Amino acid sequence: NVLVNPWRAILEPTTIALTVMYTLSFAVGFVGNVMSIRVLSNRRSKRLPGVSATRSLLVNLAVCDLMVVCICMPITLGHTIYTAWVYGDFLCRAVPFTQAVSVSASVLSLTVISVNRYYSVHNPLSARSFITCRKIFWTIVVVWVLSSGICSPLIFMNRRDEIHLIEDQPFVLPICRESWPQATLKQAYNVLLFVALYCLPVAFNLTKFESCVLYSQEAKKKGLWNVNVLP
Repeated sequence: NVLVNPWRAILEPTTIALTVMYTLSFAVGFVGNVMSIRVLSNRRSKRLPGVSATRSLLVNLAVCDLMVVCICMPITLGHTIYTAWVYGDFLCRAVPFTQAVSVSASVLSLTVISVNRYYSVHNPLSARSFITCRKIFWTIVVVWVLSSGICSPLIFMNRRDEIHLIEDQPFVLPICRESWPQATLKQAYNVLLFVALYCLPVAFNLTKFESCVLYSQEAKKKGLWNVNVLP
């Protein structure tokens, strides 16, 4: 039993395999994202405004992934191995919120990159002057503020609780769970997240991608396509 003897659970083959996979994922994710940020933040990228603006969005994506790797993965692994929530009420609220904000910011950042590429394809000559670092900076700020606003209910709805394992006995199991006033509110919020962070971004990105492909094909036929003008 995990609750009676947690060390037994740690030594189980399934737990060992899970720990190895999480460790490898953590190492690859951490090193990969740090290297991405290092490369994309190179001073040479600041010489071209359009390129620098695009790389700023990619750096933002790497930061989102790094947050998930450093904050969420270790606690998720620990909670998977040891069912009881031993990290306190603060992390019970902070971890789901951080994970949701990171995913939301990643999705919205990909959408912004899609808009950036769309404009660069349709207006390549003016893209470098229009897409400036200042505009990208404020766009990233809006992405994080909007993501935090969408995911803010998780801070208030998640809480540390205790359940009694045996009736009339002092043994309790600390857990972290969402506690909504009504089940319909939770369902409505989940539907909102699904639509706002999956359906709409996917539909938008597919539409812009199709438009860029069709536009590039038409430009090639007319002899107007020149990849060197793209930022």
